[in-house]
Amino acid sequence: MNTSIRLFHTLFFFFVFSTILFAQSSDETKFREIESYIKQAQKDWNVPGCAVAIVK
Repeated sequence: MNTSIRLFHTLFFFFVFSTILFAQSSDETKFREIESYIKQAQKDWNVPGCAVAIVK
C-alpha cells in the first residue's frame, strides 16, 4: 500500500513538471507592442480603461 502511494506521488510529480517543461515560451515583444497600442488608443480616445481578449 505504501509503495503504491509513493509510486503515485512520483508519477504525479513527473507528470506535472513535464508539462511545465514543454510549455510554450511567451514572446514579450508581442505583448509590449499590444500594450503600447492599447495605451495609445486609451490616450487618443480618452478611455479610462478597457478589456482585451485574445482568441486564437
